[in-house]
Amino acid sequence: MEIIIYSNRVFIVMPIIYQRLTERTLATGATKDDLIHIVIPSDISQDPDGSSYKITLEQLQPVFSANTFTGGSSNCITDLYTSNIHSCSPLNINPLDEGNVYFGSTSGVTIDVTNSRLGIGTENPQYPLDVVNTDSRLYYDPTSVGGRFAISGVTNVPRFNVEVPPYLTKLRATLSLGMRAWDDLLYPDYGNPGDAHIYAGVNAYGLNIISEYGATSEDYIRFYAGQDAYGTVPDIHIQGSGGTRGNVGIATASPKEKLHVSGNTLITGYLGLNNNNNPQYVLDAIGTQSRMYYDSESFGGRILLSGNTNVPRIGVAISSYLTKPTTGFELGMRTWNDATYPGYGKVGDAFFYAGVETNGFNVLNPTGTGTEDYIRFYAGQLANGNTPDMHIQGSGTTRGYIGIGTSVPTQKLHVSGNTIISSGLTASTLNVSSTPTTDTGTTVNYLTRDGSTGEVKVKTIPGSTVYGLFSQTGNSVAVSATTVETTLISGGVGSIIIPANGFSVGDGFHGVLIGHISCVGTATLHIRIKTVSGVLLAETGVMAMEAATNKHWKLDVNFTVRQVGAATVASIASGGLFSYTKNSGLNFEGVNFSLVENTTFDTTISNTLVVTAQWNTNNAGNSIYSEIFTLNKIY
Repeated sequence: MEIIIYSNRVFIVMPIIYQRLTERTLATGATKDDLIHIVIPSDISQDPDGSSYKITLEQLQPVFSANTFTGGSSNCITDLYTSNIHSCSPLNINPLDEGNVYFGSTSGVTIDVTNSRLGIGTENPQYPLDVVNTDSRLYYDPTSVGGRFAISGVTNVPRFNVEVPPYLTKLRATLSLGMRAWDDLLYPDYGNPGDAHIYAGVNAYGLNIISEYGATSEDYIRFYAGQDAYGTVPDIHIQGSGGTRGNVGIATASPKEKLHVSGNTLITGYLGLNNNNNPQYVLDAIGTQSRMYYDSESFGGRILLSGNTNVPRIGVAISSYLTKPTTGFELGMRTWNDATYPGYGKVGDAFFYAGVETNGFNVLNPTGTGTEDYIRFYAGQLANGNTPDMHIQGSGTTRGYIGIGTSVPTQKLHVSGNTIISSGLTASTLNVSSTPTTDTGTTVNYLTRDGSTGEVKVKTIPGSTVYGLFSQTGNSVAVSATTVETTLISGGVGSIIIPANGFSVGDGFHGVLIGHISCVGTATLHIRIKTVSGVLLAETGVMAMEAATNKHWKLDVNFTVRQVGAATVASIASGGLFSYTKNSGLNFEGVNFSLVENTTFDTTISNTLVVTAQWNTNNAGNSIYSEIFTLNKIY
């Protein structure tokens, strides 16, 4: 072994052929386990000019003869270099501290020979590599689930860094993988405290996450938030192999298209389609000669298809099925310069178009609760405050009524204005509800056409509110000596029949019956007003009668139609007074009554009025009949 002193540094040179120090005779009393200390550079002299010279072991014997040396910091060797170190350990530094080797002080570098550990900044390394600082620790743990290389920091942003140094005009650029400590207040750019991060520094060009294609591997990149990867669907999947390479799946690991979202999608900005790199609307797709977009700012929002040729349109189609062909429905316009599609109307016309194989075309507005439910048409005008040109009523008792020039049709077809019928008109009943020009020269109840003006003229009809419906012209059959319910109405002129759908809401009627009555003091009488089908409109109830002989009686009753329609929809209110005089005085006896019928009354069928009387016994002293009955429509 040779030791060379040069510039205050000690070089220990191990030749290939050497002897162990413990075998030299000059090292009297030394053993192979003794400590070797080269501790005082001043004990090794050198030439006055500062050049180095070799020193023999005999000259170093006084140094090696001591087992320990205690000196101050001024006695430390600046640097120690070794060369030609071989497996036979020519330099065996083996302190008594359980086989550990210390370089410098005990807070510097420690080699745990027994456990094969290297510690920096710690006397007691816990891992094969263990670097300890006040606020951080770097270590390699081979026992942790396949091994891990970790940085443990208690403050700021502990991280692994990769960097490229400055080059020409390029600045230093870095990449870090780490976490933001719980108590960090200095680095919010790395996320919330406790967040992990991959961070490309400000001078880095970009951040690439790469999974290179392999012939036998699946090759994908996946992201899992709030879950692990075991048996779960990734939140984001980027396919890296096969025919779907580059497809991105959200909530699916098998994306079928470039972007495949399994679930609802919310887009708060603009979406450009078909190579539209500058969308101007929430949804904006541009073609060579057309554009489709959703304009959320236009009067509550609109979807618009803008085309400059042929017939831009929005279509709905159904595919062929068994023997049924493909067909469709379209909403669109014919452009100004189109010469190919005259079947869609004039140029500039808008259209609804049901394809040739379509069964039919339905415009629907179902009945809703609390809605008016109508379909209206406006030609050459807006709907704001204007009367529709055509109105189809969709609710209430007039549902299905069509008004032309009116939004309140009162019949199946209600035309407000002059009407021209170029061919024949067939009607089972023809009512003229307003008074036309009267031609006094015509026969009453005939319609005539003025040859010079073409006007149809009739006799002036009665007023629209009060007119007679029925007038009885003889006495009714007396209801006497019987307990059978029997009618009090006899024959006359007019009709007590209201045809199906002949009632209108608000119709009012007034009926009066007058006649003679006789009864014993124990008699009871029950008067009923009803339809021939048995719908009870009103009744007196069972009346206990006073003795009367050939006295006058009167039944006065009013009716008001509240609602029209079928049973449970239609409603009629009826009420009145039955009165008579008894033998023992001139005061009127009798009862008043009223009833609202909204259960079985039905205006969609024909209704015939009936008034009946019924005694409790068949005493021959009980008798009632009518002499007068009139029925008028009063509203």
